[in-house]
Amino acid sequence: MDLCAAPSNLIKKNCLSSPHESIPTNHWLTSLLILVPLRLGLNELDLIYEPYLKEALKLSQTVGIIGGSPRHAVYILGFQDESFIDLDPHFSQTTVNVLEDTFDLSV
Repeated sequence: MDLCAAPSNLIKKNCLSSPHESIPTNHWLTSLLILVPLRLGLNELDLIYEPYLKEALKLSQTVGIIGGSPRHAVYILGFQDESFIDLDPHFSQTTVNVLEDTFDLSV
């Protein structure tokens, strides 16, 4: 989809007239959340998917991954080294300062 031809209520346009000019900057005025239902293993996460999940979590557009099994859900919001950083929405947890370069992953 050509962003310059998109409806004006979705995108604030800064489109260029010449292809030799720099890349246009687009500012979205409407948010969109795309949910992708996947099963990444029978009873637990199959380790073959781990590098792909980490690459998806590196994207600035990713808001996280939610999954699990009945009565055991997890929300994965990132990773550090080889460990995923996840939250259980059924359990209150203490906070950590994620702005530091490293932080404690133990619960």
